[in-house]
Amino acid sequence: MPPSFLSQLSRLELIYPLMFKLTFNTHSTHCGVLEFTAPEGHADIPFWVMQNIGLGEGQIVFVQYVTLPRAQFVKLQPQDKSFLDISNPRAVLEKKLRDYSAITEGDYIAFEHVGKQHMLQVLEVKPKTQDRAVSIIEADLNVDFAPPLNYVEPAPKEQKASAKPTPSPTPTKVAPDLLDASQVFDTETDSEEEEKIVTFKPFTGQASRINGKPVVATETKKPEPEQKVKIVTGGVLVEKPLSELEELRKKRQEAFQKTQQQNKDQQPSTSQQNNQTYQPFAGTGHRLK
Repeated sequence: MPPSFLSQLSRLELIYPLMFKLTFNTHSTHCGVLEFTAPEGHADIPFWVMQNIGLGEGQIVFVQYVTLPRAQFVKLQPQDKSFLDISNPRAVLEKKLRDYSAITEGDYIAFEHVGKQHMLQVLEVKPKTQDRAVSIIEADLNVDFAPPLNYVEPAPKEQKASAKPTPSPTPTKVAPDLLDASQVFDTETDSEEEEKIVTFKPFTGQASRINGKPVVATETKKPEPEQKVKIVTGGVLVEKPLSELEELRKKRQEAFQKTQQQNKDQQPSTSQQNNQTYQPFAGTGHRLK
């Protein structure tokens, strides 16, 4: 803005920061001022602000001072679904809105991210004002996003049935002249019979007496836990059942008796040894002459 504009504003009691309404034909937008250093009769306006009101270079624009309330809510609509590819759109938008001092319904906010140009349209602002504009300087702003213009919701996937489809009955192949209704079986009946066979448990029914008297239920005693004994085997203390130790003792006793019997069978008696070692009249004979 030119310096003369600042001198006129300084004489008035205005609310800072200064906000202005730019009107060209029937279109209008709102913005702040950066500095008052432009030549007289000229105003330097960003290109994206000129696009919002359809203003061209060298054309006359009407500038008016306005007071705008602080923004509380704004709803934006991306113009392309590529905006959804941004990992953190709120953080990117918050950084971009620092370049703005006011936003107006119907305006477009353009910014570049990772080498790609994005554009958002302002659909709604709150609180509502006659100028349909709000100030976003030092404002606690809640932002909502509408679906992009070219966004198409994916078709809902058909829900898969949890139960498997029942197989159709397949008749057995028999000769045409022997085909009878009683000879046709299906897999469903066979599977049911197999389930009955698998799930059958013998002796699980109710007991009955011949004389019709009620059966008195007898409590079955639970087997007592087997006693265990601690012994040292190979330098290690282990715990074994008492029955296992008794069986081991019997086996060792039988093996010992068997070994003794084998030793007795191998050793001959003393009489047999004497008979084998001593033979009478077995020496050499001599004559007196």
